[in-house]
Amino acid sequence: MMKPHKLVAWARKGRLPLCVLLLTLLLLALTIWAFERRAWLIGLLFLLIGFAMGAVMASLYSQLDSGNRFLNLSIDMFCTAGFDGYFKTLNPAFEKTLGFTAAELLSKPYSEFIHPEDRLATRAEHDELRQGEITFGFENRYICRDGSYKWLLWNAVSVPDQELIYAVARDITDRKKGEQKLRKFADDLAVGNRELDLRNREIERATNLKSKFLANMSHELRTPLNAIVGFSDLLAEETAGSLNPKQKRFVGHIKQGSAHLLRLINDILDLSKIEAGLLEFHLENFSIADALPEVLSVIAPLAIKKNIRIQTGSSTEFNVHADRDRFKQIMYNLLSNAVKFTPAGGNISVECVAERDLVSVSVADTGIGIAPEDQSTVFMEFRQLEAGAEARKNGTGLGLAITKKLVEQQGGRISLQSEVGKGSRFAFTLPHARHLAVENDAALLPVHAVSHSDRLTPLVLIVDDEAPARELLASYLQSDYRVAVASSGREAVRMAQQVRPDVITLDVLMPNANGLDTLVAFKSRPDTANIPIIVLSVLDQENVCFALGAAEYLVKPVRKADLLHSIRLHVSPTADDDATILIVDDDSESLELAEETLRSAGYETQCARSGARALEILSNKVVGAVLLDLLMPEMDGFQVIQHVRQTPALKNLPIVVMTAKNLSEKEIAALRRDTQGLLPKNGAWREQLLHEIRRGVAGRALHASAGGK
Repeated sequence: MMKPHKLVAWARKGRLPLCVLLLTLLLLALTIWAFERRAWLIGLLFLLIGFAMGAVMASLYSQLDSGNRFLNLSIDMFCTAGFDGYFKTLNPAFEKTLGFTAAELLSKPYSEFIHPEDRLATRAEHDELRQGEITFGFENRYICRDGSYKWLLWNAVSVPDQELIYAVARDITDRKKGEQKLRKFADDLAVGNRELDLRNREIERATNLKSKFLANMSHELRTPLNAIVGFSDLLAEETAGSLNPKQKRFVGHIKQGSAHLLRLINDILDLSKIEAGLLEFHLENFSIADALPEVLSVIAPLAIKKNIRIQTGSSTEFNVHADRDRFKQIMYNLLSNAVKFTPAGGNISVECVAERDLVSVSVADTGIGIAPEDQSTVFMEFRQLEAGAEARKNGTGLGLAITKKLVEQQGGRISLQSEVGKGSRFAFTLPHARHLAVENDAALLPVHAVSHSDRLTPLVLIVDDEAPARELLASYLQSDYRVAVASSGREAVRMAQQVRPDVITLDVLMPNANGLDTLVAFKSRPDTANIPIIVLSVLDQENVCFALGAAEYLVKPVRKADLLHSIRLHVSPTADDDATILIVDDDSESLELAEETLRSAGYETQCARSGARALEILSNKVVGAVLLDLLMPEMDGFQVIQHVRQTPALKNLPIVVMTAKNLSEKEIAALRRDTQGLLPKNGAWREQLLHEIRRGVAGRALHASAGGK
């Protein structure tokens, strides 16, 4: 190729035309420019590639530097360890956590820093990692420079080609301590639960022992006390005219002392029943003015003896909804305390006021008063105030405690106001019975008098609001039966509890509480539910009365023959005086007392000192009824009852249980099902015993005459 300067020279010499020269130079310039352009492009490309590679390398370096900074700043422990058992790299977290320097940790096999108890398990994990297996959640303990140990949680993966283990660990010492505390707490809680369960069992055992003790105490104390009360009553009755004043006084002391012991036993048993929630309340509407005289009749002799005046006014004309017997018990406790702590010549007042839905009853006295420091303790068990030796002798320390519990369990409250030397005022509240009608009944006719020999004659209670009707019915019956009369339903219920009639005749049309309400009241009370009720009415309500529990229904006017026939369907005019009563009791005094009581009423008796002997007698002799004690050795009364009821010839034999045992509700239910009477040995059982025996013997005679087996 010709060089440019030669072309120019040739042109100057005129060898080439100017245009050709210019064209040649242009092509040459374009050729040079194209070649240089390609070189620049290639250079620029390499330059760009270099810049890109530099940027990538810079980014990788930056990331590597950030990773190193992260490892250095992390609270987790990062490391690499060789298959030879030595750490290769460690981040600063190792030094912060364990206290050793990195050089110290790198200089020894890491197994030397592991707790001796964890080395074997760690070696097993290390062997698995050498096979390329990944381990998660592996825990062990590492020693610290101060000699303590810290728990570490490891995550690791091995690279067999590099003979390295990459691992990260986290300090879980605080978590382990928390778990240890939690386990200790759980263990302590389990121990506490076991101890609590043991104590609960001990408490249950103590409660059972207490109940057993109370039952045994009731039996062991009431049995001899029953003999004392019974024989002293018999002695007072049969020798009243032959005793001199000194002997009468001695008999009086015996009766007074036994009454005090009986009251103490009853108080203790009442308190135990209240605390156990076993005391039953029979709530009804009644007038305080009607119930109060029954209490005052008992308190009056005590007050007269000390010349204490008891005042009651018209303010007692209030009606309450409560248990009548428990109300009388409350009033007796408060009034007897007032008499006890009031000097001779003092005053006691009883007042009632309405407080919305409650009636407040107060007993105030002019006695010695109660000091402020003692007022908070007067309602505690066995707490007695200083009131002289005589008052302490007559007190049990339980009256006010029982009173408070009786009031509270009937929805009321009790309070005390007192000043030393000026007297005390106890007040308690009971629910108000606003809709109770106050009846102005005519005076009840007394039970028609009977001689000592005809105590076995059944008793008929006549209930009618018209006096001529009562007299007519009484005239029909009095030749064959004893008769008591009531002029209202409310008085009839009360009287039935007192005299325990064998049959009741009930008029339906009576003012205030009608006969149907009275019939329901009779059938709803356990002590009157089994008494046959003959309804007399001018209305045709036979189906209603039978549905409510009536035994017979007669339409007025009633003929004498029809009335006697209806009564004789349920009780015969006289019981079999020659019937033999089998008395079963292991206590000789109780046996003798029951025998004397029944013989004085005209019965023949036979005695047995054990249950086995009683069954032997029953297998060889016909008896009219059995009077049975429950607590006897070898075979108790419950077993005797079971044997009797399983014997076809004896399944209808009347059994009356008389016991001092503190019975459970289950035992009471069983006795009510299998026996004809249940009497407590509480000193007031004699009349009830004769009544139950008479009813049982008469009922069996009627069953036999009707062809019953």
